Amino acid sequence: MQTVTKNKAKNIVFSEYGVLGWTRHKLAPFLEYIPDPAGSPWNPCDNPNGSVSAVQTLLSCIAKNNSIYVVANIGSQQHCVSTDKSCPSDHVYQFNTNVVYDPRGIFIARYFKCNLDSEEMQYFDRPPVVNHTIFDTPFGRFATVCSNDILYKEPTLTLVKTMNITNLAMPAAWKEELPLMSAIEFHSAFAEGLLINVLAANLHVVDLGYYGSGLY
Repeated sequence: MQTVTKNKAKNIVFSEYGVLGWTRHKLAPFLEYIPDPAGSPWNPCDNPNGSVSAVQTLLSCIAKNNSIYVVANIGSQQHCVSTDKSCPSDHVYQFNTNVVYDPRGIFIARYFKCNLDSEEMQYFDRPPVVNHTIFDTPFGRFATVCSNDILYKEPTLTLVKTMNITNLAMPAAWKEELPLMSAIEFHSAFAEGLLINVLAANLHVVDLGYYGSGLY
């Protein structure tokens, strides 16, 4: 965080899976309920909810104490009812989730990842409806998506082509798959091809092929 302050950053994006485990049951203890930010404004740093929102409180305080926007990827548990045909048998959705906090630490946006790969589907659920998540900053309007969402029309191309979003904040766990799926080359080409800005924060585990973050 000292580097953030020194360089006067206004927006930081964390990678996908930065604080999570890798199986559904092992993941569950680390998930938190994430409310809809469209409700009453909530500042977790000023009004923490104990261990129920420990990660959200930490992220909120990082944003507030450094006067920056924070985009991070965490996991959420959202209760559902049996009348929801997509509801899991334990009546709890587990979503791969992006959260956004403004420079005051206020929680302003939430996105549930729509496009899960086969490995992710062992421990995360696909949201019943596509969610398009947009937030405004003094330096432009942003949308947030997650990793391989960038490969699909929904939500990414709809955000760019229909909703006129020109700034994309994207946590990622993007594995290098040459020649066409190299993170830096793909994200750079996506930004140039659609004339938008992409802030991509990739998981950095070089031995497993996860690397390549950038601002394009």
